[in-house]
Amino acid sequence: MILQENTQKKKVDSGKGFFSVLISDSKNDLQLIYLFIFLGFVLYLTIVCNDFFLKWAEGLSLFLTTGSYFAGCMRFAGGLLIYAGTFLTQFFHYPALGGSIFIVLLLLTQYLSLVAFHIPRKYYPLSFIPGFMLLLSITQLGYVWITLKSPGYLFSNVLGVIAFLVCFTGYRKICHWGFRSIAMFAIVTAGYPLFGFYALFTGLICLLYELTLFFRDWDTLHFVPVAVAIVMIGLSPQLYFYLVHHDMQRYYLYTAALPRFLYSRKELILWLPFIVLFFSFVLFLLLRQESRGNGKTGKVVSLVIFIAAVVMTYRMSYRDENFRAEVKMCAAMEENDWQKVTTIAGNLRDKPTQSIILNYHLALLMQGQKDRRNFNLNDMVNPNSIRPEIIMITIHMNGQPFLYKTGELNDCYRWCMEDLVGYGMRISYLKYMVKCAIMNEEYELARKYNALISKTLFYKDWARKYQGYIDQPDLVKEDEEMRAIRYVAAHGGCMRIFFKLGLRR
Repeated sequence: MILQENTQKKKVDSGKGFFSVLISDSKNDLQLIYLFIFLGFVLYLTIVCNDFFLKWAEGLSLFLTTGSYFAGCMRFAGGLLIYAGTFLTQFFHYPALGGSIFIVLLLLTQYLSLVAFHIPRKYYPLSFIPGFMLLLSITQLGYVWITLKSPGYLFSNVLGVIAFLVCFTGYRKICHWGFRSIAMFAIVTAGYPLFGFYALFTGLICLLYELTLFFRDWDTLHFVPVAVAIVMIGLSPQLYFYLVHHDMQRYYLYTAALPRFLYSRKELILWLPFIVLFFSFVLFLLLRQESRGNGKTGKVVSLVIFIAAVVMTYRMSYRDENFRAEVKMCAAMEENDWQKVTTIAGNLRDKPTQSIILNYHLALLMQGQKDRRNFNLNDMVNPNSIRPEIIMITIHMNGQPFLYKTGELNDCYRWCMEDLVGYGMRISYLKYMVKCAIMNEEYELARKYNALISKTLFYKDWARKYQGYIDQPDLVKEDEEMRAIRYVAAHGGCMRIFFKLGLRR
């Protein structure tokens, strides 16, 4: 009889299921379950699914260990975030390494959120919301990445959030209103050139924090730091603009260090993770005041919001077969793996973009093979991008490697230079500029660009190889890649492909 009752009890307990565990009273169970869900999800959307994107994005960035590079970053508000962001971006040269650093920073953001706002235990799952939004801000970009004028973007925002949380934690621990007023002044004025918008946002949250204290004890002295915050948030960007940051555009003074998305209806979706991110911190500030009871209602609400954040991050993350194929083709072309290029095109299930068709036919030409997919203009679709610059996207994605491999060296160099001027220094473009200069026997020009590459962390060996070609031009004749380019150019490779496809150059 006792055995039967115990068996029935176990069945009832097991029937509570996973949902009951998530709203249980066991603190350790809650933290471990949510932590493992968050870690698994972030690992999947970074190192597992998007390793190809992270590696490619690293090539569209540049970090130099020179004083002039640091000074160049600090010419703009939020310069420290740009500098630190580009420094960490270079570790995506090995996606597992860079991805691990990114995940650690997201976990630090979650921990600091708990510490800074004293989030009640029943709302613990909400502390992961900033991490989800920072992850989504990267995984949703797709083609937008190549036209984004935000150096260090992969890390700058998470670093900005960490700086905000550290500053707010320190501010909250100051007891006297006079010292808090001084701290408010220092955070906004000293923080703006380093962290840009994130210093202003820190001032805003500190201001709201003072108001919550006022409604708790009705002490009018709380309005002193509030007044300091209002004045400094309004004046600091203007003063720095006139006195220090002359190169900045006034349009971006109050949004410095935020991504350069457009304020339009189409790109509102790109702003959505940031809107949710900053709103979540305001919500944490309000939840900090609500600590009564430990009922299951708060836990259920937190669980629902946590699940909604997971679904939102997954559904809004960019997934496009053509984008994946173009990025992988670009990497294969750089390695002269033409078989891989044709394999990627051959495995496509959707209609390809123009870049895929061009690269596919170039790979066939390089291998002396016939067209097995019969790609033509009727098969071509436009890139699936929020930004409508279709021709520019085609050039930016695979234009440089295609032009270089077909011997169109002047066009390749020109597009690399235009992109460097328009979007900032990028290691992948510098590499093509070195190669084009060597092929055109402009060795001093090649030496100039190769000297920059030699100052990077992971491309020193590459720079040494091509420095040998610069110092001893006869070695160029022994390079298989450069011999193949001259052969293709001599046989009109680029024009043959355009003529065959009926495309205008």
